[in-house]
Amino acid sequence: MQVKVKGVGLTKVFRLGFFGHKLVNAVDGVDIFLEDGGKACLIGESGSGKTTLARVLLMLLKPTKGKVFFNGTELTTLPESKLRGFRRRMQMVPQHPEAFLDPRWFIYDSVAEPLRIHGLVDRKSEELEKVLEVTELVGLKPEHLRRRPMDLSGGELQRVAIARALILNPEFLVADEPTSMLDLPTQAKILAILLELQRRMRFTLLFITHDFNIARYMSDYVYVMYSGRVVEEGGVKDILEEPIHPYTKSLVRGVVYDLEGSKGWVRCPFYKRCRMRLKVCSEKPPKMFKVDGERKVRCWVYGEER
Repeated sequence: MQVKVKGVGLTKVFRLGFFGHKLVNAVDGVDIFLEDGGKACLIGESGSGKTTLARVLLMLLKPTKGKVFFNGTELTTLPESKLRGFRRRMQMVPQHPEAFLDPRWFIYDSVAEPLRIHGLVDRKSEELEKVLEVTELVGLKPEHLRRRPMDLSGGELQRVAIARALILNPEFLVADEPTSMLDLPTQAKILAILLELQRRMRFTLLFITHDFNIARYMSDYVYVMYSGRVVEEGGVKDILEEPIHPYTKSLVRGVVYDLEGSKGWVRCPFYKRCRMRLKVCSEKPPKMFKVDGERKVRCWVYGEER
């Protein structure tokens, strides 16, 4: 497997409160490997650390600990001047595109802005050609380009966000729950557009969601996150049809639990809920164990200490 993006031991700690005394481990020691041209999914409840992890992989947030690699180059040690060149090869489709689009601008300018920032076109005619090409790919018409964000529907705004990200022809794209605010028919159209463009352009796709049905449709490999850590990972079919971590099982059944461990895990957070719990589960946080093939699970039941 040729790895496009790799995160090793990624940790992101935020200081909260008036004096910054409260420490929150939004991401806590995560290893993640994204295959070149592959489709992976981060799944978990709100607050589990999915978006923070994605922003760290894109180097929009610097990790507190750990390393990020892109095509074998470590990004975490690069100065800002060199990191800029990598950033245009890694793009993000946000959950709320209206928050990222200037309400005063025409849609044309919002889509063209990345080209201008990175100085990728010299002539206005070349810029227009690229904008028309990418907006056609996402199903927008030329008349949409003469409108402002307030004049577009939610689905149209999301198409604009996708066009804005893809106009730079990125090698790595993060889609952060891009359909969560849309009705079901519009969701289906947006997901189909993303899959078709990923197939055509062969970028590495990391899709963030809390919906297993979407994960099944959009990915080949799944990382399940809980309280800042990956608790189970493997092929999408294995994870959805035969989950083995108690948290993954609860998600598949549609059961939602309160998140724990914001200051770091001191034991397994599922100790009180788990029917398979062992003595060691109450004493220290579980390690990640390889079960079979690509399958991994953070659970002492599958480890050597029983």
